[in-house]
Amino acid sequence: MPNHHTNDRLSNAQLSSWTSVDEIHCLQEEMARITTHIAKLMAKQHLPTPKPTRQSFQPFTQVQPISQSPSGA
Repeated sequence: MPNHHTNDRLSNAQLSSWTSVDEIHCLQEEMARITTHIAKLMAKQHLPTPKPTRQSFQPFTQVQPISQSPSGA
C-alpha cells in the first residue's frame, strides 16, 4: 500500500492544488447553471411584447385637438 503513504505525505502545495481543482469544478458547474439561466432570460426578452401593452398607448396618439371636435363647432 505505498499509495496511501504517498497520499498521506502530500505537501501543502499539492493539497492546495487538489482543493483548487475541486473549487474550479464547482465554479464551472455554477457558471454553467448561470449561463443557462441567462440564456433563458435572453430568450424571454426577445419574445414579442403582448399587444395589449402596446395598444394601451395608441389612444393618446389618436386624440384630436379640441378645435376639431364636433361639439366645439
